[in-house]
Amino acid sequence: MKRLLWLLAALLFASAAFPHTVNLSWTISADDIAANCTVAGSCQQTIYRAPGACSATSSFISLGVIAATQATYVDANVPGGIWCYAVSFTLNGTESLKDSLTVSLQPQAPTGIKWTGN
Repeated sequence: MKRLLWLLAALLFASAAFPHTVNLSWTISADDIAANCTVAGSCQQTIYRAPGACSATSSFISLGVIAATQATYVDANVPGGIWCYAVSFTLNGTESLKDSLTVSLQPQAPTGIKWTGN
């Protein structure tokens, strides 16, 4: 019986979605606009995420490439913790430096606390 309960708990935990969504927005640089692209489609932005606070040694993974004109990105189902997000602009094949932001996602608080007694 204990093994069955443990297995059910493990399956529930493994299938549970992460509770956080990160909504990012930024201002595109005046020179980083699609009109400055010499070849159609040669400009884009890349969204990155790294574990921990942002630093010079952050180890980023690419979350995706978005249009040169887009200034928002939604990262859904993010686990709790501290994350560094960054965005860069590629103009005619040259990638800009990354603009970054540290995000701290705390565990969800319990709900429904009640008081009983005298």
